[in-house]
Amino acid sequence: MWEQSRLEDTELFLLGINHETAPVALRERAAFTAAEVPAMLERLISRTMVTEGAILSTCNRCEIYIVTPQPASARQLLQQFFSDTRPALSDDDFQHFYFYQGEAVMRHLFKVAAGLNSMVIGEPQIVSQVKDAFKLAFDAGTTGIYLNRLFHTAFQATKQVRSETAIAEGAISVSYAAVKLAQKIFKDLSRQQVLLIGSGETGQLVARHLQKAGVTGMWITNRTFEKAQVLAEELGGTAYPYDQITQLLPEADLVVGATGSPDYVLTQAMVKDV
Repeated sequence: MWEQSRLEDTELFLLGINHETAPVALRERAAFTAAEVPAMLERLISRTMVTEGAILSTCNRCEIYIVTPQPASARQLLQQFFSDTRPALSDDDFQHFYFYQGEAVMRHLFKVAAGLNSMVIGEPQIVSQVKDAFKLAFDAGTTGIYLNRLFHTAFQATKQVRSETAIAEGAISVSYAAVKLAQKIFKDLSRQQVLLIGSGETGQLVARHLQKAGVTGMWITNRTFEKAQVLAEELGGTAYPYDQITQLLPEADLVVGATGSPDYVLTQAMVKDV
């Protein structure tokens, strides 16, 4: 932890939203994709009052971290940045945002990285997402002494928390929780035909949890068909083109959506006749 004197002339600030403060629709309006983050960071740093910056954007949260010597205008600057880059946000939307300064930013990031602020407490995926966010900022050249130390200290604290406490013993991911829910509904998943939409990181986790739960009939589809094929071959499933979802739905007992798409993968029109 830094001494307070280290923060006198330059301060850390954070403005963001998460699953506890905002509904999915609002989080989607505020979110940044990994592909656009470098350009957004460059735009953020181009504002003369910001010396360092990082963006953490996942399905459950969107947070912007900055270092600036102008504490009085930090919140206004961050809110204006969101408004300029995310025009779908309204003034009323910002009542769902939280704002932290100084040591409160540190405490918040430590909790986030350790999984204490996750939808599923203790889930291990969030620390990888935080590391990815830091790497994007580091590679973009928008981190410096403050954010470098902040994030690295958070990673060290997370490692210590997971090794010295019992949080990891009960930690599960959202993908694991979804499969456990399916088991409660169907009892025996080995007899169910599963349609998995998405074969990215989350989709892969879901698929492996389903396989461990006894699923043998798994259809896998993805916007990039080749990725669906790779996962299907690994797990003994069958890959289908993404545009065949509607035809597959009537024959599936369980459908799991695990994509990073900001749009709905299943619509009312697609399922009304199922």
